[in-house]
Amino acid sequence: MNLRKIILRLDAASKAYNTREDFENDDNIFLAGYGILLNTYHCYESIDQYSKSFANGEQLAPLGLDLQLFACKDKLLNCHRLFDDLKVMGDKRLDKYGFKFNGNPIPTSSDLLILIEENIGKFRNQFDEVYNRVLHASDAEYEKFYRDFSLRVDIEQLKLEFDIWKMNRGDITMEDLVEKQVLEVANILKSGPLRFGHAPTKRELNQSKLDAFCNLLPDGYTLPADFDKTFAKFLRNATWDGYVVKINRAQYGRYIFCEKHRLTLTDLRNLATLDAILQLIHREMAKLMPDDECNNLTPARREIANKLYSLAERGEWIRPASSDAIKRMLSRLMNDCDDPLVGEELKMSEMFWSMLESGRSDRVRIVWLNLVGFFDDMGYFNPSLGSPALCSMFYGNDEGYTNIDKGRPTKDSMHKNLKSILPLLQKYKP
Repeated sequence: MNLRKIILRLDAASKAYNTREDFENDDNIFLAGYGILLNTYHCYESIDQYSKSFANGEQLAPLGLDLQLFACKDKLLNCHRLFDDLKVMGDKRLDKYGFKFNGNPIPTSSDLLILIEENIGKFRNQFDEVYNRVLHASDAEYEKFYRDFSLRVDIEQLKLEFDIWKMNRGDITMEDLVEKQVLEVANILKSGPLRFGHAPTKRELNQSKLDAFCNLLPDGYTLPADFDKTFAKFLRNATWDGYVVKINRAQYGRYIFCEKHRLTLTDLRNLATLDAILQLIHREMAKLMPDDECNNLTPARREIANKLYSLAERGEWIRPASSDAIKRMLSRLMNDCDDPLVGEELKMSEMFWSMLESGRSDRVRIVWLNLVGFFDDMGYFNPSLGSPALCSMFYGNDEGYTNIDKGRPTKDSMHKNLKSILPLLQKYKP
């Protein structure tokens, strides 16, 4: 359902009522008022459900709401003329119309007016609540929106085309991959998926390094006259150090959220395609880098990471979890991946590392036993196992079970610092 369209149609109906010169009879007033009441209530119910979805990690994506709609929220559903007309009617009986609301009859025009005013007020209050929630959404939430909303691309076809390109090039060098990366960015940007972004400032244009970018394109490759502006817009959503292009998915999420009512399916597919292609190129780059350049972890952190991976292999997991799935999740938590974390997620990853690296006793054991509480709350273990059994599964005994004193662990029994990275755990859980 696209709630945006429903709200705008309802708003258009209220405006049309306000500008109409006159009505032939009272029936039109009552029928218009009843229609606005039912549709306003439908919008309120839908946006109320949308608001509740935040608690379930389904935020931002549903219903087609966007920041452009929120920007005009105070002007929506201005029914001043309808209110005036119904007030003039007083307590006129509406029995012949058979109007009902939530199963109850609407006896008079005064009752109809009260219901309309109440439901428009409820809608606006709920709309304000969702607006404030979206306005303060974190980078992690917008990145989740980007991943959820991005169109799926045929990754196998992209891999095939990339493999053919590599075969035609022969021995691939880092310079080849840097130039390939720039070419793919240029090809996608020329299709115009960022055309709705606001105009870049002179500062953005001066800092874009466009000349260096263009020098890596094939000889004779043509760019549109306004490509400097397009490239500056792109760098709001990505970084380029002259070597590697990295997309900021949280920023892309914000852009798509603001403009998705204007973006076409082709635009969305092209953005997702660029992301997928860059990941293929980056994995190939990693093969050509020395180990100390492509490894995100220091030797000390690598040792800790290997301990956690080893613990994941000991678990008797229940689907959708498995040792491989848990290890993939851990690799994201520790930023031990080909596609490094950015923004809020990177901050949460560093907070996770601070728990693993700071404090006395066996920090890996303590953090893992706290994570066991999260995993068990997700239903990843046999429900017949108690806390000692879960501890014994990983350590061979139940000594030092620090997660809780008794009963089964849950994410609510986690250390407060681990609770602060719950968005990261929820996002990458199997």
